[in-house]
Amino acid sequence: MNSFKVVFTSLTATLSVSLAPHAWAHCQSEGACVTTSFDVIGDTLSSTSLSPSGQSELTAQPLATGGASALALQEGAAVSANSGSFDIVIDPGAGLNANPAALAAFNRAAEQWEAFITDPVTVTIAGNFTPSSTGALGSSRSPILTSSYTTVRNALVEDAANESDDAIVGFLPTANQFLGFAPDGISFTSGLGATAANLRAVGLGATVDRILDGAPDSTIELNSNVNFDFDNSDGVDAGSFDFESIALHEIGHALGFVSAVDTVDFLVETGAMRSVTVNAVDLFRFNAGTEHDPSTPEEFATAARWILPGGDAIFDQVIDLDFGDVEILLSTGTTSGGDGRQASHFADNLGLGVLDPTLGFREVVTLSANDLRALDLIGFDIVIPEPCAALLLGCGGMGLLAGRRRRGA
Repeated sequence: MNSFKVVFTSLTATLSVSLAPHAWAHCQSEGACVTTSFDVIGDTLSSTSLSPSGQSELTAQPLATGGASALALQEGAAVSANSGSFDIVIDPGAGLNANPAALAAFNRAAEQWEAFITDPVTVTIAGNFTPSSTGALGSSRSPILTSSYTTVRNALVEDAANESDDAIVGFLPTANQFLGFAPDGISFTSGLGATAANLRAVGLGATVDRILDGAPDSTIELNSNVNFDFDNSDGVDAGSFDFESIALHEIGHALGFVSAVDTVDFLVETGAMRSVTVNAVDLFRFNAGTEHDPSTPEEFATAARWILPGGDAIFDQVIDLDFGDVEILLSTGTTSGGDGRQASHFADNLGLGVLDPTLGFREVVTLSANDLRALDLIGFDIVIPEPCAALLLGCGGMGLLAGRRRRGA
């Protein structure tokens, strides 16, 4: 029987269950951002490697074989039942509960995601507004649940089978096909990981409930040491950050936009080389302009994924459906030759979406087609209601074609 185990992010120790934040940068000015890095630790398993042509000092590696985890997965487990619509429940901590304006902004951020996701599941987020010394505007801590690669991959494929716009998901590599670039000393486990919310969306909610046993799907904290504006409907005050934009961003990570490249980044920087488990979003991560940048569904199935910092990383949906960029530029890591931003983001300051890694004073961001398409391809059911589909702008605060700009204090 296949099984899941729970792996949390950790900066300081390799534990089967641990926690550490994923943070959004606090940008006081252009080029002056403070970030924190994190890692997702997987099992250590051996693997063999292949040397691709034209890639010096890198190996394209397959998945490890075998391996077992401790928690049983019920095959074909049904999604958690609710009223038939997608629901994000914010469970406020003391700091958030004590600030009604902040709680209202947090709930508005959740409602932005709810307006476009239709999976009949409930995602629970423990939210708080509390002091942090990191300089980050906000952070999210989400359990990464892992099972065999085949179990999670097949759940993604089956979930997308009835959606013609998600046909590329049917070409996700099988366990035998998977190859990924990694630095020397890094190998891949035999598993595939995803956040609890992501697994709920692809029909594994009952298993998630059993594993988490009442714990929230994610914990998000916003830094009360930062000067926030809690209502952007009349603009954002000078010298302030928009609270709703930051909550919206962190919810995106909780839903599933978390890359194992940040694990690799951390391990390379610390010299703690070991195996890592790739995450669902990494199945769409490639290095642009190389022989492993797919242009057809068949190439998508066999091209090696780019699971290391640096390079010209992209989230590639291959097929152009006029829904988001075909190739979305990604951030490439805080160290190890990256661009200085955590890899679990779009590229910085290009107006690509709320999953941009930084925010400027007085800046407001809303969901973009790129944000929604990325979540769509990793298993969420996305519907663009009219008149949004026709206008591609301005529905429920969504600006699909709107660019972003930094604004000073």
